[in-house]
Amino acid sequence: MKFIKNELKKLNKNYTNFFNNFKITNILIILLTLYAIIINFGDYYFIPLSILIMLPIIFYAEYSHKKLAYLIGVILGILFGILLSGKPPIHLVLIYIGLILVFTVFDFYIVIKREKSIPKYLCKLFESLLQVYIISYILMFGVTSLFLLTDFMIFGSKLTEYIYICFYLVGGLYVLPSTIMSVVYSDDKVSKISDILISKVLMIIMDLYFVIVLIYVLKGLIVFKYSIYEVHIIIGFLFMMFLPLSIMASNYEGLFYKINSKYLKYVFIVPLLLQIYTVFNQISTYGFTIMRYIGLMFIIFEVVTLGLLIYKDNKYIIDSLLVLCTLLIVTFIIPGCNIRDVVLSSQVNRLTKLYPVNLDYNSLSKSDKKEINDIYNYIIGLDRNSKDKIPDYIDKSNFKDYDVYESDNNYFHFSIYNKKELVNVDKYKLIEFVSNDGKGNTIKLGNYNCDFSDYLEVADELRDEVELEKYVGENDLIHLDTNTDFYITHISGEVKEDGYEMGYVEGILLYK
Repeated sequence: MKFIKNELKKLNKNYTNFFNNFKITNILIILLTLYAIIINFGDYYFIPLSILIMLPIIFYAEYSHKKLAYLIGVILGILFGILLSGKPPIHLVLIYIGLILVFTVFDFYIVIKREKSIPKYLCKLFESLLQVYIISYILMFGVTSLFLLTDFMIFGSKLTEYIYICFYLVGGLYVLPSTIMSVVYSDDKVSKISDILISKVLMIIMDLYFVIVLIYVLKGLIVFKYSIYEVHIIIGFLFMMFLPLSIMASNYEGLFYKINSKYLKYVFIVPLLLQIYTVFNQISTYGFTIMRYIGLMFIIFEVVTLGLLIYKDNKYIIDSLLVLCTLLIVTFIIPGCNIRDVVLSSQVNRLTKLYPVNLDYNSLSKSDKKEINDIYNYIIGLDRNSKDKIPDYIDKSNFKDYDVYESDNNYFHFSIYNKKELVNVDKYKLIEFVSNDGKGNTIKLGNYNCDFSDYLEVADELRDEVELEKYVGENDLIHLDTNTDFYITHISGEVKEDGYEMGYVEGILLYK
């Protein structure tokens, strides 16, 4: 009881200091929370867009006492709030996302830069965030239970659709400010429980995971078969565990912790080399995709961070955050180098190499046609302007068998995206974005079972994705009952000799 009382006192003291020292930051958080509760991100997008980019800048201004940053934050907030409220170009959206990420990472850099001992700071940060995580779940359970009980006993379950208010309240009034407080306010004292969790549980788990990864690498060398996605997930997750824990290990004494802090970083070179090989092999063979571009940037971050871990024994490890800022600028902001431009240019080059201007499409093999189709669909799926980069002679409507996979069982696969950019929802009160996989003719979407038999019959009859796309565009609204409609944004399925079935459906439930 005394422990809980002391922790509450500490929390109250930290929150008082946080509010006094970061008044405008707190006001922005409260405004964002109120907007979410009242509007539920349904309209007036300039409000959250403005606040989100202002938050890290205003925090920097209050933390570093740089008055010019206040002006920069307000200008950028108003500017992006206005520019992104309509139909902004993809480059502007990427710049916006990039700036938020860069400012946030730089904020963490300036905070941690002032710490005397990075290992002790990370241990304390882990403890603080763990407390926030646990308390937030308790709060969420308590608040939602009270809300549902009140709704059931007093309002007759008429307010259930507003349960999102509970999430916004806990997230905006507790989780977000408490997370920032955890980053800003720390001391050298770590509780016994957190100490055991870090030194006796997490580090042992990490070492065991390390051994499993090394076995995975050796197994792959024998059969020489790796999946790029498996490699990224397995080794990437290992890096995210290994990086902070190897730094925190230097906070403890003993051979076990010395091995983790001094020598484990050299062992990580082995899985890192495999990661580098798989990414570069995929890029050289199939070009850049969004995942491969992110994978490449993550590897660059890993390589530089590992070098900083090794060079002078963690002395400059904090500078890895500046490296991350630089990579984020390249990824989201710099024209020609950003993720959209690189991926689009790479895939268009692949497309024109497979199908040059002077080549007759009918002379291509089935495998080349299928690859052209996959590349084409990937390009037009990037954003609404990506199709403009495809040369005019490559027109999907010119090839009848773009999406027809001929085989012994007369197989036809289709994947249709609704290209409409504007939908009139004036007569509806609520909308709900839904999606689901399924088999057969009927797929459950929300509380409704939607029958897609008509679309499958048309697909079977047409056997042509271009014509099917027109049909879906003309019949994209399904009437479920007197008060509910379903608007199709994406459907996929397959037609076989022995029947047909839906594969995936995505769209919007519209409630009158």
